[in-house]
Amino acid sequence: MDSQKHDQQGLFKDLLVKVYEKGEKEKNLSTRDVVRDLEHELREILASK
Repeated sequence: MDSQKHDQQGLFKDLLVKVYEKGEKEKNLSTRDVVRDLEHELREILASK
């Protein structure tokens, strides 16, 4: 159980890092774009399981 929680925290951290890095590259990024990217990344993670 702890291993699964740790894996989920790692995935979430990776996801936040990706979104942050994209935001740093694209300064005109809107909140809607960020949410859309989060949705896309989460769907990919869920599809890979």
